[in-house]
Amino acid sequence: MRRITYSGTVFLTGNRIAEAFVAYARALARRGLADTVSLPTRTSAGGTHVIDVLVGPASQLVSEPWDDGDDFGREIEDAKKVEQIERLTVQLNESDGSA
Repeated sequence: MRRITYSGTVFLTGNRIAEAFVAYARALARRGLADTVSLPTRTSAGGTHVIDVLVGPASQLVSEPWDDGDDFGREIEDAKKVEQIERLTVQLNESDGSA
């Protein structure tokens, strides 16, 4: 799991989801663009829900490992979401020559 701190909010999501999200945020920043990304996250009760995050060129976010040592930290996996975000990142990188 990863803990993302962004705009005064902290949320937990899976490792691959967080990695894809950070890469996409970086690609958006390079182009001076913004987008809203829906991400599956862990609730404080241990369930999951989806949040919408607006990221843009001035976004400052931190992704760090998180493990509280119990089932609350079960990894969130969403291969389709990761593929979607990675595809968007590749498209941005290809259009600016940063592939």
